[in-house]
Amino acid sequence: EPLSQSVCWRTKRMWMDIEKQFWRDSVWMMTFDYKEGHRMWISTKYKEIPNGESAHMQMHLDLPTFEHKLNVDCAGSIQNGVMHFNSLYNNQEFRSGMIAYVVEAKDDVDEGVDERDSAYPSQRRREERLRYKRKTPNTPCTPEQQKIASNLFRRNGWTVV
Repeated sequence: EPLSQSVCWRTKRMWMDIEKQFWRDSVWMMTFDYKEGHRMWISTKYKEIPNGESAHMQMHLDLPTFEHKLNVDCAGSIQNGVMHFNSLYNNQEFRSGMIAYVVEAKDDVDEGVDERDSAYPSQRRREERLRYKRKTPNTPCTPEQQKIASNLFRRNGWTVV
């Protein structure tokens, strides 16, 4: 077979392997602001730390801009290729608390403290997560959020974090 077909086939196989892993165990967050509308962020690199930070808490810190960090709308996961819509970030009180930590961390960063050393990954934040996890462990997105997230996912309207 011609070399170009062979290279093309190997590249396609490589991407198929990457996609299989990617859709096996990912987390996603959706943000909203009036300039950009809804945006979906997906990643495989975050894993829950037992009695510590959730994958979503870690992902929240790594969203690309302060505005995105302030405008988290909902979150969920992708497990074995199936989209799921449960996260503590879907609890308005919890989400507001996590956003408050982002603001606190930005204040620290503005004063010259490294973001990861700031108040953001503090013990208070982990304690708040455990408290909400006991109170509302499986908080789903609203049906409207699920519809928007599903559409973004199907249309490849997401960005890898």
